[in-house]
Amino acid sequence: TPPELFKHLSKAFQTLCESDEPEIVFPTRALLARLLEEYEATMDNISRAFPVDQHIKNHYSDTSEILYELYDQLNGGECHD
Repeated sequence: TPPELFKHLSKAFQTLCESDEPEIVFPTRALLARLLEEYEATMDNISRAFPVDQHIKNHYSDTSEILYELYDQLNGGECHD
């Protein structure tokens, strides 16, 4: 995991919220997609530390899903499967 993953996620989301310039938005969308994949993988790895507590495992999974939903909303629902 990149040491500043959360900082980069926050900055990318902020950029998408504040800018509508294509030369800024398109590269930020691509970056954010990669960051969300990294975040999801990180949360999956963390959840493995709690094999018997489904509530905690779900928490980590849910946070990834929430961020993907926000990403979809900011991109008009077109950029994530």
